[in-house]
Amino acid sequence: MEYSFASTRELRLNGLQFPFPLRWRAERGNHRLLPLNGKLLSGRHGEVRVKPEQRFDVAVMPDLAGAAVGCIVLDCMSNLTESAPDWYKMAVEYAGKNQNFGLTLAQSMFFSPEYSWSLTGVAERLKIEPRAIQMALFRESYSFASTLRRCRRLRKLLSVMGAEPLDVPRTILCGRVCRSGVTKNVSCPEGSFD
Repeated sequence: MEYSFASTRELRLNGLQFPFPLRWRAERGNHRLLPLNGKLLSGRHGEVRVKPEQRFDVAVMPDLAGAAVGCIVLDCMSNLTESAPDWYKMAVEYAGKNQNFGLTLAQSMFFSPEYSWSLTGVAERLKIEPRAIQMALFRESYSFASTLRRCRRLRKLLSVMGAEPLDVPRTILCGRVCRSGVTKNVSCPEGSFD
């Protein structure tokens, strides 16, 4: 899933953390990705790879011509139109005890943010006690509520940037989303997306 963007102003996003690997391509301007450990992320040919669940901040500055252009590519096998969680995959990961249950749950929350998520609802669907799910998530450094909040905020950010399950790339121009000559105003969320 690929999303193009352009900006004529400085753009700062703090605390981004996607449940998928991603590639950030800088085409114009100065793009700085700084992970939580403080070491600047860098890559070849203006492309930076970010691991799943790696927390990072982004600062994008326009170049001398007055624009910053880039692309975000989420390396995921599904699309953003899933309406129901993948219960089978979550059950397999929980039963496998291989420390991927939290990531699988986060990916399902990312794909189905409008689903009425609740700890007891997930426990009922997986036929597991809610406390057992909480303990499994705790062992993997996840929290049910904060993961859901983070995934919903990431989806909101992508929607503000014009991300839809379409193969047509969109371009973000200073708070305007353009596609096929249709333009509409959007407001960019400010602050941290955690």
